[in-house]
Parts: sequence; C-alpha cells; structure tokens
Amino acid sequence: MFVYTWLNIYSVEAATQPNKFVGSGLCIECHQQEYSDWRQSDHHKAMLPANKNNVLGDFDNVTVEFHGIETRLFRQANNFKITTTGQHGDPQEFQVKYTFGHYPLQQYLVDIGEGHLQALNIAWDSRSAAEGGQRWFHLRANEVIDPEHPFFWTRHFQNSNSRCIECHSTNFRKNFDPKNSSYETSWSETGVGCESCHGPASQPLALATSRQLDGVDKGFDKLRMPELSWEFRGDDEIASPSGIKNDA
Repeated sequence: MFVYTWLNIYSVEAATQPNKFVGSGLCIECHQQEYSDWRQSDHHKAMLPANKNNVLGDFDNVTVEFHGIETRLFRQANNFKITTTGQHGDPQEFQVKYTFGHYPLQQYLVDIGEGHLQALNIAWDSRSAAEGGQRWFHLRANEVIDPEHPFFWTRHFQNSNSRCIECHSTNFRKNFDPKNSSYETSWSETGVGCESCHGPASQPLALATSRQLDGVDKGFDKLRMPELSWEFRGDDEIASPSGIKNDA
C-alpha cells in the first residue's frame, strides 16, 4: 500500500491552489545544471544584497570627488556605507542596501529613508586594472551634477523603486504611498529568477513532488515565452530580435 508522506499530502493540496512564487532555490532539485548556470549569470547578479560576497567596489575607507562633491565609501561592521551630499545639500551618512549588476560595472542602491532606494550615480568599474578598471567613476562625468540637477542621486530620476528594480527583481510590487511619498516596495526574490520568465511555480513544484507532472499539465499559468535570437545588423549600435522560435 502506498503511504503519503506529509510532503506528498501537501503537494497534492498545493497543486489545486492558485500559483504562488516560491523562489529559484526550490528549482534546483530537478534542474541542477540550469540552476548552477543561472547562479553565475547576469540575471542572478542583476540585484543582490550588499554584503561582502556581492560588493565588488572599494569600500576600504576611500574618498572620491566628482563635480566638486566628496563621497566617502567605508564599511561599518557588516554594513557598506557612504558619506556624501544629501538631498538638502549637506553631508549625510547613508547605507548601501543592494548591488546592481557586476560586470563591467557595478552600481549601488542607497537607502535614504521612507523606503526610497536611490541609485548612486557613482559606480565601480569592475574590469581588471589592466583594462582600465578597478576604480570609481561618475556615470555622468561630463555633465555638472549638483543637488538641483534632476539626475542628482537623491532625486526622482535616480529613484530605483519607480525606475529600476522592476527589471532587476522577481515578482516586483512598487507599493507607493502618494500621501506620504513613501514606498513599501516588495519582491519575492532579488535578481531575475526562474519565475521571472516561467511564472510562479508553486503548482509545478507540487506536481513534481507528487509525481503528477505530464507532457500536458506542467502547472504553470502560461506557456513559456517564445525565444528570441538577438543580433547586430550592419553598423547598428543595438542588437535587434531575429527569428522567433516558439516551441511552447
């Protein structure tokens, strides 16, 4: 007689519920090579918590100056911090919360309060020193950026809640409160995870665990998006899609 374990029972029940996001880590058991490849990809590294494993920039108590504004980058315990000119023109201390990307440059999201995560316009060139990298640089080196400029790092154009994180995270929710001009932005996973393309995977996971997957019902809410092949044509400065392969 077949005996259901607690996991089998949960899986059968879960397979009848609305799909929910579960995180890429639960895909590894059936997709080990894909998961390993993803962990080294730009998608995984699109956004990560700012910690010693993910931050590439030099935060060894260094001070840089761009456009007449000094920025000190340092570590305090396990936190990465900066002291620089804030939105009111005075020096303030802020905490770096997340990294954005990893190569050839890495950007940083800084917490300025009320849920606002701002994209610092000083970035780290993560190329090798031989290639001219391993240095801090300003993303708008030839344009004078001061606290009144719309692209100053604390202003709206540099707000990542409304402009950046949606494409760098999975299951993004902006959650803006116009009354208080604050954010309670959420996501199920930093980085572009498996479910960013495949959709929430609680049902596929449940079906796989209970051995009910078949060639027809894979549990996803939608079929896999068509694959695009990107290529540069002639002297184009940006790649264009070529040949859509739909094997969904």
